[in-house]
Amino acid sequence: MRRQPPSDIDATLSGILDLAPECTEELLTSIDQPLKVMRDTQANRDYLISDFNRDGDSYRSPWTSQYFPTNDGQGAQPIPPLRELEQDLHSTMETYRELYFNGGIQSSYVWALPTAENGFAACTLIKKECDNVQKGLTKGCWDSIHVFEVTPSTNSPAPGSAGTLFTYKLTTTIMLTLTVGSLNLSGNVTRQNVRDDYITHAPNTPQGRIDHIKNMGSLLEETESRLRSHVETLYFQKMKEIVGYLHSSADLSEADRRRAAQRNIMAGLGATPASLAAQAAARVGTR
Repeated sequence: MRRQPPSDIDATLSGILDLAPECTEELLTSIDQPLKVMRDTQANRDYLISDFNRDGDSYRSPWTSQYFPTNDGQGAQPIPPLRELEQDLHSTMETYRELYFNGGIQSSYVWALPTAENGFAACTLIKKECDNVQKGLTKGCWDSIHVFEVTPSTNSPAPGSAGTLFTYKLTTTIMLTLTVGSLNLSGNVTRQNVRDDYITHAPNTPQGRIDHIKNMGSLLEETESRLRSHVETLYFQKMKEIVGYLHSSADLSEADRRRAAQRNIMAGLGATPASLAAQAAARVGTR
């Protein structure tokens, strides 16, 4: 399913779940799907849903921490320090979204890691849709899924360093869909990045939360920028090369100049088109 266009993943996954409903939880937690939008009716704001904020058939909003559709208060909630970290992360990533996407929707979530003291997991989801009929773009969609795992580092701190060393592991998936008329250019790419960094304040204090968010934001920005360049090269540059092979963008005068340059080079080597043709015929005759 990783090789499928993002627009086909939902239908394929739904078909698989109909055939093997006992695999629902495993599949939903292991397969990245295009992000969907839900409405927080209390805050009157949109938010993004995924398996990271799902509890049954309800999804928790980062704005109010309430589940929609309502589940009568039965959904899991982060403990107060992690909820405060979630709110700070969500607010920071809202600024990131405005700076880099100039619109779209962003949602961030934080939850506990039971196996790591002072560790936690988090995700930031970003979705931007657009169209530009005047330029031929029927539909365009960018989905970013950033999943963090933050744990105390097992590496030794550098001599003389101040603070606590943490390991930040980021797994990023980008799904891109572009529809131009009947042409659908879609794909996804996933990369992982791991970095050790320090927080200079106690982990569960407001300043410690700011330290974590600074480190996470720097890693996310670096990874997403690199993946954007990778996607641009992989899809657009490759398509430009293919079109160039099919139809040269150079005019006839440029082609004439190239042929003249080739003739000059052959003349300098003492070769002419006729002599090259004779040599080729002689090689064929000796086989």
